[in-house]
Amino acid sequence: MPSPKAVALTAWTVTFLYVVGQHVLWKREMKRRNPEGLPYAPGPKQWPFIGSLLDMPRSRSALTYIKWKERYGPLAWAVTTGTPYLIVNDYEMMKELFEKRGNIYLNRPVQHIMVAEIGINKGTPLTQYGPIWRQHRRFLNRALMAPIVKRDYSPVMRNKTLVFLKTLLDRPDDFLIENK
Repeated sequence: MPSPKAVALTAWTVTFLYVVGQHVLWKREMKRRNPEGLPYAPGPKQWPFIGSLLDMPRSRSALTYIKWKERYGPLAWAVTTGTPYLIVNDYEMMKELFEKRGNIYLNRPVQHIMVAEIGINKGTPLTQYGPIWRQHRRFLNRALMAPIVKRDYSPVMRNKTLVFLKTLLDRPDDFLIENK
């Protein structure tokens, strides 16, 4: 039977090696995501493992992002549990990034294995750019053309607009809360 000191030393050694291994894997991932080592946009402070999770808005995200624009500028970088987010708070910069250079950012994030196993990655929002995505886009373009939308969805849109305007007249102070 090993002594308690030997067991404790082994446990600390295994823990230390695990932490070092995780750090090496994290450094590799950061190098893969940013091979040139360029600085990221400013943003809320990041903590180990959770990133900026504590600063991410749980409601009224638009108001939080407006505050971030005043604090960090038109671009804010936040990472939550390993998922990076770039918040663009300027219309001209958004046009530059997404219209002029949009083909760089065209793909969606790769989904976890469980999502792929369930099969919900086959829907248009989660489809990676390629032949299937182009087929979905062609179908949606035909289904959502202006004359078809006007013909098929006008009554629904009219009713929803009336409900929205009535709510706005009844409770104008709750406008931002109602429209998340």
